[in-house]
Amino acid sequence: MFGKVHQAVSVANATVNGSNLVDTDKVLMTAAGIKQSNEHIDKEFSDMSRKVSRIEQVWDSPAGSKAATVMYRLFSGSEARHAVLQNYVVALDQLVAPNYQATEEANSTLADQFK
Repeated sequence: MFGKVHQAVSVANATVNGSNLVDTDKVLMTAAGIKQSNEHIDKEFSDMSRKVSRIEQVWDSPAGSKAATVMYRLFSGSEARHAVLQNYVVALDQLVAPNYQATEEANSTLADQFK
């Protein structure tokens, strides 16, 4: 998966009429935003899980049990969701931006040879 992301970014790093197609600052901001959102979702799910547990203790009925089961089913996918979003953060942070900077540095070095 990351290989395809890397290839796509390498192609996108080309310039058109002197303008970069990728704004690396925005890429980094997007990665940071995804990470922050992922952490926020983790906290909210944890808070809701604790609340459902407390409600379950006092709402002793088939309806309460069904509601708790539905909520716990929602929370059960939390680790997978967290991992998927974290993979996007890693792809953006560690593959996109650093490779773009390395390409720009190499281009600058090559350009300096023609001065």
